[in-house]
Amino acid sequence: MVAADPELVHGANFSKSKNVPIAVIGMACVFPGAPDVDTFWALLEQGQCAVKAVPPNRWDVSNLPESAARFAGFIDDADCFDPAFFGISPKEAAALDPRQRLSLQVAWQALEDAGIAPDGLRESRLGVFIGAVNGEFLGNFSRTDEVEPHMGVGASNAVIANRISHFFGVRGPSMSIDTACSSSLIAVHQACRCLQTGDADMVLAGGVSLMLRADSSVALGKGNMLAPDGLCKTFDASANGYGRGEGCGLVLLKRLDDAIAAGDRIHAVIRGSASNHDGVSNGITAPNGQAQEKLIQDALADAGMHPGDIQYVEAHGTGTLLGDPTEARALGRTLGKSQRARPVLLGSVKTNIGHLEAAAGIAGLIKLILALKHKKLPASLHFSQANPHINFTQLGLSVVDQKQDWLPGNSGEVRVGSVSAFGFGGANCHVVVQESPKTNSPFGQERKSNAPQLFTLSAASSDALQLLAQRSLEKLRRDAESAFNFVAICALSRQGRSPLRHRLNIVVRNMPELLVKLQAFLDGRHETDAVVGIAARRPPRIAFLCPGQGAQRAGMAAGLLTFPPFREVAEEADHILPWSMSQLLSSADAKIDLTAYTQPALLVVGVGLARLLATYGVRPHVLAGHSLGEYTAAVIAGGLNFSDALRLVALRGKLMSDLNSAGGMMAVRANEETLHPYLACFPE
Repeated sequence: MVAADPELVHGANFSKSKNVPIAVIGMACVFPGAPDVDTFWALLEQGQCAVKAVPPNRWDVSNLPESAARFAGFIDDADCFDPAFFGISPKEAAALDPRQRLSLQVAWQALEDAGIAPDGLRESRLGVFIGAVNGEFLGNFSRTDEVEPHMGVGASNAVIANRISHFFGVRGPSMSIDTACSSSLIAVHQACRCLQTGDADMVLAGGVSLMLRADSSVALGKGNMLAPDGLCKTFDASANGYGRGEGCGLVLLKRLDDAIAAGDRIHAVIRGSASNHDGVSNGITAPNGQAQEKLIQDALADAGMHPGDIQYVEAHGTGTLLGDPTEARALGRTLGKSQRARPVLLGSVKTNIGHLEAAAGIAGLIKLILALKHKKLPASLHFSQANPHINFTQLGLSVVDQKQDWLPGNSGEVRVGSVSAFGFGGANCHVVVQESPKTNSPFGQERKSNAPQLFTLSAASSDALQLLAQRSLEKLRRDAESAFNFVAICALSRQGRSPLRHRLNIVVRNMPELLVKLQAFLDGRHETDAVVGIAARRPPRIAFLCPGQGAQRAGMAAGLLTFPPFREVAEEADHILPWSMSQLLSSADAKIDLTAYTQPALLVVGVGLARLLATYGVRPHVLAGHSLGEYTAAVIAGGLNFSDALRLVALRGKLMSDLNSAGGMMAVRANEETLHPYLACFPE
């Protein structure tokens, strides 16, 4: 059973606890048949297989041996890249291994998924760990005179991770990891350790793999490792080798306590992980069941969990007659034979998209995270007759051969799964993952507002903006009924994306209206409250002028109070003043023209407007204030605390009122003692 864990709910103290839960706050992928996370889940849920014939633009299969296999999981447009977007010249871009290009794009998408504008990370302690095996890029150049100077860096495995760090200007640890088929999951494991030791505050982790030439398929085929039909028939009697695949996947990780404190959306929580090596086995590529058992036990211990807590395992499951039974027996001996009401459920994403080799582990992890989020287990394909060398009943295991709801475990509350990855050189990894806790993140709760919202899209070109709008429309239609609510979606569109030059801004009040206006933009129809434009290459310098007394009018902030950032300032004033600022600003009360009310009201309106504009990315470079407006400018600039300024202005307003009344000088003297600590801040 999963014990009640106060650290999971309230956040771990990583300085006192070795086991520090790690939150997955962002993820992105490009896998066969799935250019993004949403389509990947759709592919899994619908039980689709993305394996296809080798595209002619990759290599000619006509002269290859039959063992090389004519089918695999390929991604589309693997060679497409927008170098200008990443500040790379066309000549250098042509000399870059496509894995570097693809990893850069997916890293950008993972950060945006987390609601983090990538251009705001400079000098931060973001780490990058990328699983990548030896590349095939340079082999495409048959003559030495075709080799360019940029290729020394462009073909480097190390630079796959380093280029991401360089582009974003971050200073956390940065490394590529090659442990063959376990590379990307070990990258995640090392990323967790990096966060737990405090060496980074966030880490991008995952892997990338591309099939650019036929050489590897020929070698693997001659070694009798590949299935002729390109299919991974995991745990099935017909298993006859694995089918290859390619792609890239990354997750953005953060210590759970930090993620909760920041209000991040949490996709899932990594509770523990372990890595080891097979040691001596029947051969360097032969698996070692005892090492796998120890690996799982170590991962459970790191997570502080018991075998019975694991309900589902995303298996390494390549679909080989030797590897599958070895893995199944290790899972059964460690997990399946524990006291449990139901068998351990098994599946393998390789049956959908092939074995992505260096990116295989991250594909399995992202599948597991999506299954936890949707509370459903997709079917593991190509399973019709159990492998005769696996006694599933005796081992307490069962293959998920049909899509099903993911029922909680023995505790009746928490869903927990794990994922395995084994390298053919003996390097193994196992990661334990738990569903996201309930938090106060705005992404997980319904925030209702009748106020108009600004939805923003930006891209590097007009064509890219059209494509982004189309994908956004498709995603929003899918998510329309989810907990990821309308107000949060609009906020994320403004704050979680870097402001690129080509922009679409739409003012909307609800999700149906947003869908209609996005479709109108795509259809080329003009809609009110929708603006398309090209931003200046350099952001404009903005000045705020804060007015003094005389700018007030009755009911001047009634509409502004519907916006939370503005309303929060008014409510803060309500707690300080002996009367209701919110009521004054929303009513037609003429007393706003009385100095005692005018001056604090103008301060609140000015500060509230500044905070509201900041949520849209509008911040001043220069501030000026006239008379009372000097106080407002000082607060916006951060030179004066709002509550202190409000008390000063309230006193000032009352003082001015008293001066205009009989006995004004007596009132001044009576207030001198009260005013003194504030006036001291503003010497003559």
